[in-house]
Amino acid sequence: FFSSAKNHLYILEGLLTLQHRHGIRLDAVFCGGGDPPDEAIVRRQIRALGLEDRVHLLGLVPDEHVPPLYEMAECLVMPSYTGPTNLPPIEAAWLGCPVIVSDMPGCREQMGDAALYCDLADPGDLAFHLHAILTDNEMGTRLKRAGRLLADRLGSLDRKSTRLNSSH
Repeated sequence: FFSSAKNHLYILEGLLTLQHRHGIRLDAVFCGGGDPPDEAIVRRQIRALGLEDRVHLLGLVPDEHVPPLYEMAECLVMPSYTGPTNLPPIEAAWLGCPVIVSDMPGCREQMGDAALYCDLADPGDLAFHLHAILTDNEMGTRLKRAGRLLADRLGSLDRKSTRLNSSH
């Protein structure tokens, strides 16, 4: 959802940097509700940067629409200042969608080698990772494989936890 902590403005800057450095015009899809003043800031920045035709604000989407969004996406970008544990990167990884998240210790603990990590002080770093995912097939394959392994491991832990909790 819209919150300054979700760092939508960083994504917008990363999109422009990707276009200027690599000539790649990539769309972004933002889902969720949130704080109206924060959403207004994002909308103003979209207009100021001339990204109205490439940034799509879907609002809240039904749960059944989330998997197809991940499956059609080039990647999930979640450069959040919050966390470190966030569900969308795990959902995306489980569905074979490459993931880019904040370069924070907790994020690295959560995602391991199933994600790329961006420097939140440098939108060029996001552009670098987006370019890599879009142009390096081996990178995408490696992230998808690592994401599925992570999801399998977490599913195994969840099943083990359920068994342990039911034995009490």
